[in-house]
Amino acid sequence: MKAQRPTQNLITPVGVVCYPKLFEKGLSWDKKEPASHYTATLAFRVEADLTDLENALANVAKQFVDFKGMSFPKAFVEDFPNPKGSAKTPLQTDRSKLDKMGLDDNFDRFISLKSPNRIGLRDATDTRELEPEEVYAGVLGRFDISVFPYFSSATNCGVTCWMNAFQKVGDGTQIGGRRVSFGVAEDVEMMEL
Repeated sequence: MKAQRPTQNLITPVGVVCYPKLFEKGLSWDKKEPASHYTATLAFRVEADLTDLENALANVAKQFVDFKGMSFPKAFVEDFPNPKGSAKTPLQTDRSKLDKMGLDDNFDRFISLKSPNRIGLRDATDTRELEPEEVYAGVLGRFDISVFPYFSSATNCGVTCWMNAFQKVGDGTQIGGRRVSFGVAEDVEMMEL
């Protein structure tokens, strides 16, 4: 029986969506992703508990070592979720990128997401599909994601996250290069997947 590539599914904590390309394919905010994907960036407040996300990223990286018969650079697995060297993680802490997103110092981490297929976009009550004008840079929500590794060479390896669905949990201030703050409500029931 062929071994399966390690994958882990989870629901992210609530965050602020930046650079959403969820209704049409486009380039990611840093223009490094191909136009063949739907993309979004989800920024998290300082107090957000990202333990499950960090554990999923680390577990998938460690499982990949056994699955592939080759390993990520040693520092990647040992130092996850903040790997050193050329290995990549979608969870980032780059303050200059958060500033470009227009987010203040209440935000300290963000994750880049993509999908080759259009994802489900649901409202807070999970009763209807969202309209394009309801999903904008600054909207509050969470994603159902799949975490998995990739490895094409020692210089092109890491863990990536593909989005499966999005749930809007509230409206935020639309952002577009200016610094803003947000209040995030955590009392919304999560969609059933």
